[in-house]
Amino acid sequence: MRLIPIEISQNFYLAEDVYDVKGSILIKKGAILTDNLCTRVKQNGISSVYINDKYSQTIIEPLIPQSIKYELTHKLKSLFDSLRARQVGKSSVKLSMNLIDDLLKLIDDLEYEIAGRPKNYIDFIDIKSRETYSYEHSVYVAVLSYILGKFSGLNPQDLRNLLIGAIFHDIGMAYLDETIFMKNGKLDLQEFVKIKEHPQLGYEFIKNQVFANSFIKVITLQHHERLDGSGYPNKISGDEIHRLPRYVAITDIYDAMTSDRPYSNAVPAHNAIDYLMGAAVDKLDYKLTKKFIDKIMPYPVGTIVKLTNGVIAVVDAVNENMPRKPVLRRINETTKDLTDELIKLEKEYSIEIESVVFSVDSL
Repeated sequence: MRLIPIEISQNFYLAEDVYDVKGSILIKKGAILTDNLCTRVKQNGISSVYINDKYSQTIIEPLIPQSIKYELTHKLKSLFDSLRARQVGKSSVKLSMNLIDDLLKLIDDLEYEIAGRPKNYIDFIDIKSRETYSYEHSVYVAVLSYILGKFSGLNPQDLRNLLIGAIFHDIGMAYLDETIFMKNGKLDLQEFVKIKEHPQLGYEFIKNQVFANSFIKVITLQHHERLDGSGYPNKISGDEIHRLPRYVAITDIYDAMTSDRPYSNAVPAHNAIDYLMGAAVDKLDYKLTKKFIDKIMPYPVGTIVKLTNGVIAVVDAVNENMPRKPVLRRINETTKDLTDELIKLEKEYSIEIESVVFSVDSL
C-alpha cells in the first residue's frame, strides 16, 4: 500500500479504513474510491489515503491500533472542551476524576501496544484529519517520543513519564481561542505570540494535577525550548533544558510537519528529516535527533520515486542501516509495468532519490 493525495485517488482500491472525526469508519478498506467517496473524505478534513495498486500490495502496520488512537483522541478532546468551558485562564481547575482516570487507563493500553512493537524502525505516517489534528497530534507525539526513548535506552520509568508528558504537552492550547490554532491560513504575528503562551498555560494546569510528577510537568513547560535559547516560553538554553523535553521537541516537529494542519499541508517525511537535521546543528539535541532520523524510513515499501538519473522505481524493501538508500524495483518507462530489475541504492554512489511520485501515468 502507498499514501497518495485524495485528489488523485479516484478509482483506486482503499488499503486502510478511513475514519470520520468521531472515530467511526467512514469508508471500509477494499472500497473503490469513487468521486463521491473522495468528496466525503475531503469533507472530513483528510487529504491523503492509503491505496493498493499494482505497484504496492504490501501492508504497512500502523504504529498503534486505530481503536486506541480514536479513544485517546476523543478523551483528549473532552478534556480540552472541559477546560475551555470553565474559562479558568491560568488557574488550576478541578476536573471530573473519571475523565482523568479514563485517560490514564488509555495511556496504559497505549504503552502496552508500543512497548511490544516488534519493528526497530518507523515506516508509517498516520492519516490525520485537520478537524481533530490537535488531539491526534498529541497521541502521535507521545508514541514517537516513547519509541525514540526505547531506541535511546531509557529506563521504564523515564519511558512512562515521557509518554504521559507527551500526551499532555499541548494541553495549554485549551486555554487559547480555538479560532487561532484552527485558523485556515498562516498565523499573523499577534496570533503567533498567543500560541507561544501555551507551554506556560499548560504548565499552570498540569503542576497541580495529582498524576503529574516533576518530569511530566517539565515536558509540558519546556517542549518548545531550544538549545540556542531561541525557543519559548522562557528562552532557556543548553543544560537548562531537561533531558526529557528534548525528545518531545524532536517528535513534535516531525509529526507536525508530516501532518495536515488547519493552516498548512503535510510535507513528505524526507523533507521533515532534512529540516530536523538542520535544526540539530544548534536548536535540537544532536544525538537524539540523529537517533530518531536513523530510525525513520522516509520511503516505505510501495513508495514510487524518481531517481536523479530519470529512472522511475518503486521501493521494494527498506534499508534499516541506510534509510535513504532503499532497494528499488524499476518501472518500465513505456508500459508503466513493474520489471524484475532491482536497484540497490546503497551500491549506487552516483544515484539518489530525487522526488516522490504519486501518479506514474502522468510521467
